[in-house]
Amino acid sequence: MTVTGKRAQEIREKRISDKEEDIQDRIDDLSCSSDRINDHFSDYREMKRKGQKKDRLGYTLKYHKEQIENEISELEDNIIRLKSLNKDNCVIPHYQQKVEKWREALNDLDDQLAESKSTGLFSGLFNAPKKEKDITLTVASSTKKKVEEIEVFSSDSEKIKATLAKLSTNIDSKIEGLLSTNKAIASDISKFDTNIAVLKSIAPDDSIISYFESKQKEWKTKMERAKLSLIVIVSVVIIFFLLYSLFTEGTV
Repeated sequence: MTVTGKRAQEIREKRISDKEEDIQDRIDDLSCSSDRINDHFSDYREMKRKGQKKDRLGYTLKYHKEQIENEISELEDNIIRLKSLNKDNCVIPHYQQKVEKWREALNDLDDQLAESKSTGLFSGLFNAPKKEKDITLTVASSTKKKVEEIEVFSSDSEKIKATLAKLSTNIDSKIEGLLSTNKAIASDISKFDTNIAVLKSIAPDDSIISYFESKQKEWKTKMERAKLSLIVIVSVVIIFFLLYSLFTEGTV
């Protein structure tokens, strides 16, 4: 092979390497955006549950909703970039399905926010926080913590399989009974789904994928059963009190 031929080969190899690095960067960006979206949804729902006007950092419901919209738009841009690099990447449909679910959830947030405004529950929603300095420091600290917690997905299939095995053990140990609705389990399952999508993209023929997919189906079944059990329990309690009320009224 001539020097020119060697140089051409080096250029081709560099292009392939650069492309693989770009693909991994897009996958990491998708993962980070997904985590941030889930965090904002979680904060929004927690505020609604507690009837709070602002969260511990002084952010309003409207702020979290806007951040969700921005992060979804950024994630969709990264999906398009990933398609341009590798249109058949298995991560793409995984995040497209997530976007659909997030869009549906956003519509629910719109309804909730409109209802809150109409009842005057959040009349002081947009007031500036009094302790601006303290909140600024808290935001900086929280941001740093979240950066440290962001999971960057490895391109090493063995490391991904080790992560999946660890997550699988954690989920199996917590998912029994009514605990399957626990927020921590839902977070682990979300990470598991993303890791398996990454594994499919870099090692689609790995035989262990079918095992991990069977675990996904198993957990889905257990979570559905747990929700059904919770509904049955609540229904029984309600019926009991109704019958008790009727009985006490009849004896008066």
